[in-house]
Amino acid sequence: MQDSVALDIASQVNANLTAEVRGALGSHHTVKPEAYEAYLRGRGEIEKQTQASIRKSAGYFQQAIDLDPFYAAGHAGLADSYSLMANYSVITPREAFPRAEAAARKALEMDPLLPEPHASLAVIKHHFYWDWSGAEAEYRRAVELVPGFSMAHLRYAWYLSDCGRHEEALAEIRKARDSDPLSLIIRNNVGRVFYFWRRYDDAIRELQNILAIDPNRIFARFLLGAAYEQKRMYAEAIAEYRRGEELMGISGGTGLASTYAASGRTSDARRLLVELEKVPENGVVDWYYIAAIYGTLGDKQQAFAWLERAYENRDYFLTQIRVDPRMDPLRSDPRFARLLVRIGMPGA
Repeated sequence: MQDSVALDIASQVNANLTAEVRGALGSHHTVKPEAYEAYLRGRGEIEKQTQASIRKSAGYFQQAIDLDPFYAAGHAGLADSYSLMANYSVITPREAFPRAEAAARKALEMDPLLPEPHASLAVIKHHFYWDWSGAEAEYRRAVELVPGFSMAHLRYAWYLSDCGRHEEALAEIRKARDSDPLSLIIRNNVGRVFYFWRRYDDAIRELQNILAIDPNRIFARFLLGAAYEQKRMYAEAIAEYRRGEELMGISGGTGLASTYAASGRTSDARRLLVELEKVPENGVVDWYYIAAIYGTLGDKQQAFAWLERAYENRDYFLTQIRVDPRMDPLRSDPRFARLLVRIGMPGA
């Protein structure tokens, strides 16, 4: 019934489905309604973008799988939950990504024409294995199967941005936005593309528009703070970071420390670093961002020591090192170029 409805909707909106997908829609495994409901609840929790909601999403996807073990989309959703646990510092990347990969491959075994697990596997290859060509192939396969798959376009845009292919990244994130114009997650990532392209005014304008709609959008606050920081609008940056921290229920995060370092408040930055370097119960430390703060402070030895920890721990954000403006103080050091080679960065 769901496949039939999907084809009817696709016809009404002139969706561009591949012949493979059209054929597969008529032969998919029939999903139990209770499993489908749990799956939708899991996707809803992911949209909230908090540590608690990411954990909760995994529970819903597991519930969907328990109700219907052959539900491929449920396994793909679980893969996304685990990948996001690395992104949102819920558990370490070395814990999260093997679980994510197992779930994604399970989904692909059940349904190789389902686009979601291809996108899930692309994220794993991108952020954990640093298999750049393999990741791009999976991203492209996901959007080939369903060209209107907005989250795949979003993730592919992040990949292209990390590679420094900014015009392509902007085109890809605009495809995501066209497919889902109401998604604030996608619009936030439009701001991210502009930020790493160093088009800070465009990033600020996009992020301010998001916050006009939803003032409690935490990561729009943080990204806006980063853009202000790069424009040396330090008072504005500090205000955004503090508001984001208040919404998240934390204090003294890496963004605030970075702005203190950039604005000459060295003692304040080092005071926050003492707390940031402590290992919490879940073992997740902001290895990459701590390295960036030390770089801004001019302490290259500590910066590269923390980059080595980021490498060893497969820090989710190490993939953005090529384009991150906070890494500029370290680029002239030969160790920086060697690190790009070690993570397989295209063109390094």
